Amino acid sequence: MWRKLALTTVVLFGGIGTPTQAANLLTNGGFETGSLTPWTVSSGSPVVTSAEAHSGTYSVSGFSLDAIQQTFAPTPTSQITHVSFWALHDGGPLDFYIFSYDDGSTSGDFANALGSSGWHLFDLTSQLLPGKNLSGFEVFGTTPGPAFMDDFLIDVSAAVPEPATWATMLLGFAAVGFAIRRRKRTETKLRQAA
Repeated sequence: MWRKLALTTVVLFGGIGTPTQAANLLTNGGFETGSLTPWTVSSGSPVVTSAEAHSGTYSVSGFSLDAIQQTFAPTPTSQITHVSFWALHDGGPLDFYIFSYDDGSTSGDFANALGSSGWHLFDLTSQLLPGKNLSGFEVFGTTPGPAFMDDFLIDVSAAVPEPATWATMLLGFAAVGFAIRRRKRTETKLRQAA
């Protein structure tokens, strides 16, 4: 009986503690919906375009002070594993990015590819401020432009059980409880018969 209970417990609890898959805090990071939504325009008039794309069909294009931003639930920077975007700078050398934190502070800098052409990856992970909760991201276009930007990524990985793991865990508790209850009934019947 105990062997069956142990086997049931191992099978049902096997997935507990598995970290979730990395998830992008940004929605529509590659603009593949063909629109900016849920990004918002914070300055100028950037547009989603199919003229250039790092991957897929679309990217966002901006000049000078054209800027887009996206806000999300505050997330500890310690849980953020990767922040990056791709940019094509043939019309100019610079993009500017800003991180917003839930305490009202910001940090940012230039993503600089002076004298280069073609698509470039900008990894901003090391630019996050430690001990803060990131709640927004904003990026500006290029002077003179246009700049094309694509594949924005803010990866978060948290070592919490996935919903399926919680369901499995609850089933495991129920199975263990049922087995214990059944064993007690059997022991009670055996005592009464003796």
